[in-house]
Amino acid sequence: MHMYSVPTSQIMGFMAGQAGGYARAGFTKKDLDNHLDKSRHLRILGGDANATISYLLGKADIDPMAMAQYSSTAEDWLGSLFWADGICRQTCIFGFAILDNEMASTYKWLLANFLEVMMNKYPKVVVTDADEAMKEVINEIFQIQPIDCADGIFRKMLL
Repeated sequence: MHMYSVPTSQIMGFMAGQAGGYARAGFTKKDLDNHLDKSRHLRILGGDANATISYLLGKADIDPMAMAQYSSTAEDWLGSLFWADGICRQTCIFGFAILDNEMASTYKWLLANFLEVMMNKYPKVVVTDADEAMKEVINEIFQIQPIDCADGIFRKMLL
């Protein structure tokens, strides 16, 4: 709609109408502005990453409760990518991330985006691999100890 010169405020009004009001839209006009800015930035990224990001942002355009966030490197390569469908805002059933490294700063970026999707609702359980940096960031941000993959789940079930 924006590419056809429809003002952001009118797009926001339309989306709010579809959701049953501004409070139910799940995002603000500023969020919409940020999304449109990121869409413009896609022209810089190329190849498969561009196609993936365009696809996920298109899904987010159709489902205003869905979210796609990404970062790019200084060389305009895809850095990290996080996507969650609209159902995640009620109960996180599915979301995914592609990360360019396993550094604490990258995990913090991921969890900040996760919290945005979840409207700052913190999880009670996080299952992850045994990566120490991730476990530290989960403990720091969510203030819980993550469970290490299936092995940890089975041990917890037996206790």
